[in-house]
Amino acid sequence: MIWWDIIKAKKDAPNYRHASAAQMRVGKNCGTCKAWDSSKTDDPKTGYCEWYDFNCHADHICDAWVRKK
Repeated sequence: MIWWDIIKAKKDAPNYRHASAAQMRVGKNCGTCKAWDSSKTDDPKTGYCEWYDFNCHADHICDAWVRKK
């Protein structure tokens, strides 16, 4: 994957942003999302978004967030 593909994929994630304090309190952030895969990165605060194909931060969120089961 080239650099531009990573940027383009991240841009496709709907409204990707820092999770608010309220969202973090209830556990609504990338780190708790069904699409989050921390096994593909070395940093525990960074994971791979399976749906939008980019490395994301645990304390961020996008509008496609779905809780892990």
